[in-house]
Amino acid sequence: MESGAVAKLELEYRQGLVYQLTMSHRLPAVEVAEVSRRYGRCLMCGARLKAATSVQRMIGPVCWRRVS
Repeated sequence: MESGAVAKLELEYRQGLVYQLTMSHRLPAVEVAEVSRRYGRCLMCGARLKAATSVQRMIGPVCWRRVS
């Protein structure tokens, strides 16, 4: 977390759940960019970003190759 504390998180995989998402589940682009930069995570897959270029564009190199 931002404060440096560690939060325990449990995730449950549900096959096909992504197809049930609607437009109301989307975050505004500004919020997504803020989270990506704050935590240094790829917008596409959530991988940790290390290179300055990846952090700047908010997408890691693997995902960048997929979308470009």
